[in-house]
Amino acid sequence: MQAAMIGVGAIGEPMADRVLEAGIALRVYDVAPAQVAALAERGATPASSPAEAASGASVVGFVVRTDAQLIEAILGEQGALGTMSTGSVLVIQSTVLPATIEQIAAAASERGVGVVDAPITGGRPGAEAGTLVVMAGGSEADIETCRPFLAAMSKQIVVCGERGHGMIAKLCNNLVGYLAYFAAYEANQLASRSGLDPARLDEVLLSGGLMTQSMQGYLSLGRSQQQQGNEPMQQMLERITELAEKDLGHTLEAAAAAGLELPASALCQQWMGRVYGLTPPDES
Repeated sequence: MQAAMIGVGAIGEPMADRVLEAGIALRVYDVAPAQVAALAERGATPASSPAEAASGASVVGFVVRTDAQLIEAILGEQGALGTMSTGSVLVIQSTVLPATIEQIAAAASERGVGVVDAPITGGRPGAEAGTLVVMAGGSEADIETCRPFLAAMSKQIVVCGERGHGMIAKLCNNLVGYLAYFAAYEANQLASRSGLDPARLDEVLLSGGLMTQSMQGYLSLGRSQQQQGNEPMQQMLERITELAEKDLGHTLEAAAAAGLELPASALCQQWMGRVYGLTPPDES
């Protein structure tokens, strides 16, 4: 198998490492040349554009931040689709709108190229350990084509159904996670204002199974920012908050397309800056 990956940053890089370790030939492209160079030292073939990376590949994965970046990487002047062959598959692993997937699929079908939405959960630690969970949507044939590629980076591939259903599963997964962080944040605020040591609350919630280690970690980030106010922490939290707000925005847009209102998710999106400690609790 010849594969390619477009976007080899914080999560994409360790995902690419797992693919290389599985013995899959891999071309890589990223807007940051240092990321590409690092992977080239470990056996990947560097590319100067998405089009070059995708040429001759049977599977091309994308791990970029936004819908606009994804569209440009696939459909742009130097986009991957322009060099892909009939029977090859685009694998969308970014968290994007289902409508964006359909826009790309419409163009891909004209070239006989398949599209599988295969977002992941597990973050960088899961990518480094090869324990990501992949939520796949697409035709059975297209999913089977990219299965070795996806299996190399994950502990489980959950086939969610037709194209777009993998992304819906990811948005729902994110919704549950962010609402859990929001609940833990509000509980922490009540505990602190009432004079209860937040560490004791953590102990109770962890022991009872209501708080995960991930939730505790995110709360700790917010607490650290409030206590220290250091610039590197501020920048990191700004990136995390921006990503959370984007993902929740996509969730709300997908819900609207389905004729649903998600009031708790809408409120959570507005409060993510507080959850991550960027905005003091008493500020609007």
